[in-house]
Amino acid sequence: MLSYASIGVLLLASCYGQPGTATSNTAPAHDTVQLKLASGPILANQENGVIYARGIRYATAERFEKPVPVEPWTDIRDYTQPATICPQNPSRFDFLTGSLTANRPQSEDCLHVSVAAPANASNLPVMVFIHGGAYLGGGGDLDVYSPVPLAQRGAVVVTITHRLGLLGYLPIQDVAPANLGLFDQIEALRWVKKNAASFGGDSGSVTLFGQSAGADSVFALLATDNTENLFHRAILESAPLGRLNETTRDDMTAAMSEYASANISSSRLPPTLEQLLALQTAVLVVARPIDPTILAYGPVFGEEPLPPLSAPSQAIDTAAKRVPVFIGYNKDEGSAFAIIDPSQTAEWYKTNVFENGSNQLAKNISDATGHMPPMYHFNWSPPDSPWGAAHTIELPFLLGGWDAWAGAPMLNGSGSRGVVENLGMEVKDLWIACAKGEDLEGRLFVIDEGFEFAS
Repeated sequence: MLSYASIGVLLLASCYGQPGTATSNTAPAHDTVQLKLASGPILANQENGVIYARGIRYATAERFEKPVPVEPWTDIRDYTQPATICPQNPSRFDFLTGSLTANRPQSEDCLHVSVAAPANASNLPVMVFIHGGAYLGGGGDLDVYSPVPLAQRGAVVVTITHRLGLLGYLPIQDVAPANLGLFDQIEALRWVKKNAASFGGDSGSVTLFGQSAGADSVFALLATDNTENLFHRAILESAPLGRLNETTRDDMTAAMSEYASANISSSRLPPTLEQLLALQTAVLVVARPIDPTILAYGPVFGEEPLPPLSAPSQAIDTAAKRVPVFIGYNKDEGSAFAIIDPSQTAEWYKTNVFENGSNQLAKNISDATGHMPPMYHFNWSPPDSPWGAAHTIELPFLLGGWDAWAGAPMLNGSGSRGVVENLGMEVKDLWIACAKGEDLEGRLFVIDEGFEFAS
């Protein structure tokens, strides 16, 4: 049963102490509820039958150091307001999605989760989302990733914010280890295990799902030794696995690390966040000539906690025997990438970055387990869209809701609202069926207008 001590109303939040990582002390314009977490009491929103806590701190971290679990507290912390995002530059995908991060404050103090759950939930499956953004942008508490719409269909939904780019992934000699953002994600999963029950979730039934770079993170976490029992199922949406080339990735990481090391040291750090982000961009410029079609920043295989890139398949095969996987991609994955990088065609991007890698992963899992994982193809697109069923287009059907995504150019205006809302219920139910452990083995779900999910 969902753990809550009392329900408050307008202005109640102003009576309580530290606002956590909230960016405003303005009282919520709706009901609130007090919850008791493993680390301490919090104040969350309650509206339309859903509990929603925003920006709960799961860890702290000094710059370029591993995360440390949050210290317990006794005062009631207010988690009713929008949270910060980790430091980042504007996204190159704004032309497709609209600006997702506009007016959201940035801070290195950004290790938080947002959680939504049906009121009075009991023993529901838990779904943990890792956002995309090429490991350079995004944030778990952004309105477009609101977990509320998915939670309304019957799950406890958690969205993670982790460190990005130079601050989160690149090894810098004598300054930073690799994969700090991945360590953040692992710490967040540990937090979920400890606190899921406080929201009415089953910590023994956690599904990890991610989109794009978030799906790449799910792949990395499947290959990580110390994540056993932290999640029990996985969903990979548009994972860019087709370009996991060992030599190229190693060469790129080495060049980036060398440049960063020459421009930063433990005694010579950029004094401002703006200068740090400028250095991050300069490092990215070094990476582009090596191969502009793969993620420059991201998990570094062969560095703790990941195996060498030559060996992840063995780790994935082992993980797949205990973690069922659901894999899919969109019909026109490459359309936006060909605009950003016209050196390759849209079809090349779709095939070589997304489709081949996803299909190969499914085959590898089938060979290792004797069971073909379920897959989906997301084919819907609005009429007259220049991008078709583009990269990210499935997200409004799962998270955020229409109001959060209404301005996204890829949806092509208000005429798409009915499809997004109605088809979205079917898509959410399919994802939750996976989270519940329903038998979807070997099925291919082609998602388009008129799609109805039947378990």
